[in-house]
Amino acid sequence: MKPPGWKAWLVSTSLWTFALEQVSALDSLRGDRYQIPQFILDTQHSWIRENLRVLQGIDAKHALCHLDSPLRGPLQPIPNDVFKNITVTDKERGYYNSPPDWSHAIEILEDILQCPVARQSCESLQVDFYQRKWRPGLTGELGTPPKHLTHLVANVLKSMRNLQRLEWIRPSDGQEVKMVFEETFVEANVQLPTIRSLSLGPNVHFLVRFCPGLQSLTTSGGRAWSFVPVEMKENFVRSAARAPNLKEFGMHVSWSKDLLKLMLENVPQVETLHIGGDIENIEHMVRNSGDKLRTLALILARFRNISKIWLPDSASLDLGFDGGPMCGNSYFGRWGRKYSREVTREDMWATQTAAKIILLGSPNLKSITIGIWTTTRIIHGKAEWPWTGRIKEYLLERHPRYRRGEHLEEDDDVGEDPDDPIFRRGDMNDAALRDDWDPRVCWKQGVAQIFAKSLRA
Repeated sequence: MKPPGWKAWLVSTSLWTFALEQVSALDSLRGDRYQIPQFILDTQHSWIRENLRVLQGIDAKHALCHLDSPLRGPLQPIPNDVFKNITVTDKERGYYNSPPDWSHAIEILEDILQCPVARQSCESLQVDFYQRKWRPGLTGELGTPPKHLTHLVANVLKSMRNLQRLEWIRPSDGQEVKMVFEETFVEANVQLPTIRSLSLGPNVHFLVRFCPGLQSLTTSGGRAWSFVPVEMKENFVRSAARAPNLKEFGMHVSWSKDLLKLMLENVPQVETLHIGGDIENIEHMVRNSGDKLRTLALILARFRNISKIWLPDSASLDLGFDGGPMCGNSYFGRWGRKYSREVTREDMWATQTAAKIILLGSPNLKSITIGIWTTTRIIHGKAEWPWTGRIKEYLLERHPRYRRGEHLEEDDDVGEDPDDPIFRRGDMNDAALRDDWDPRVCWKQGVAQIFAKSLRA
């Protein structure tokens, strides 16, 4: 007779065994059991993954970093792009809770300097340093990097003769790290003539002066720019004036009239402009009129060469559309699928409305991207979209008819019939399928109905 609870014990043991196997598999990829330099593993190249077992049994660094290495003989042909993308980070094995010192970054930089193939073939480099000035390392050093590290960075960059894109996410919370790196670059006479694209975090705009051929300058993605003061945003914009050949400029931050004017003063020649984040001081609970976007559109119209504009999603553009519920449960089941189409239809309307506002001042634009959607073409100042002339078909492509049991496993769950109305709300099923539909009419009617009910009560 088996003891009580034996099934639970068996399941628990199996789960622990599975978890340990996964950790073991991850350890083998991190390279801490084998002498494969971390920057090689961090390339995430498919050839490295497919030949990992073989590389673990040889001096992988010598084999991959030297074209004349005899260790290349038994290997599968090595692609020329193995080191096309390289990452340098101070986060050991990718963990953000690693010891807060610079030792891991120094190790990676030294390995790269000892790898001529990597330095010759690298086209895209990502640098991710983040040292909080209030967190001393285990060896007692503060957030400011040692001179040895800053010189390593300078030497690595100078040695990459084919580097085209550099993404430097952010070095520190304070200005002191930026000053240390900038001083080192000046001392080392760093020049990066091959770089065409920079994606930079706060306090790293000093790099612009060292890239005379720069054509694209954007802020880095992620959370690096989420909470920076206005001064950092303005410093980034002003740095762009050092790049006279700049064709593309982008900032993924909250934007305002003053910031856009500063862009116009410093990068009036750009052809492509990326603007991310909300318009400042939007109250999403109010049905906004779009006046803020109209004000900004007047400034956008003064960029003399602009042909492409990238804007955030329509919920960020002061048009009254709030993006719909963020909870996935709202979109479950038959009625949830219909509701998904309603939200998407309002998003489509807000996207079209934003484009019309922009095109009033900039009718010669070739392309507008708003959130996930890009115009298919613009003719005489009028934009066409993937849904133009086929709204119902487009909505059903994005949100196909719900099938019974797709989300819910309840007895009363039912699917959608092919002839069902595609929306929940009856007032939308005809009107919202027209190109000229305006949900603000429905909003006003809804407010009027609520007001009338309150009077009757």
